[in-house]
Amino acid sequence: MPDQPLPVPATDPTPIFDLYRGSIGTELLVAAVGHLGLFDALAAGAMSAEMLEAKIGLASRPLLVLTTALRAMGLMGRDGAGR
Repeated sequence: MPDQPLPVPATDPTPIFDLYRGSIGTELLVAAVGHLGLFDALAAGAMSAEMLEAKIGLASRPLLVLTTALRAMGLMGRDGAGR
């Protein structure tokens, strides 16, 4: 039996997903600002991921997840050296 496409839903779930993403984004921002001091650490200037890990006390994988999300939200960026 070949795979059949799912039927088009009668309603658009986009607003629900937008609310969910907003909730997760808020939690990530609160963690970055309130719990980890990420932006305070970066106020002195750009730094490598390793330096940022040491500065805020976060392991590499959680830091990667957090900074990727913050970059996707347009709240952080990378310079030419990858900092």
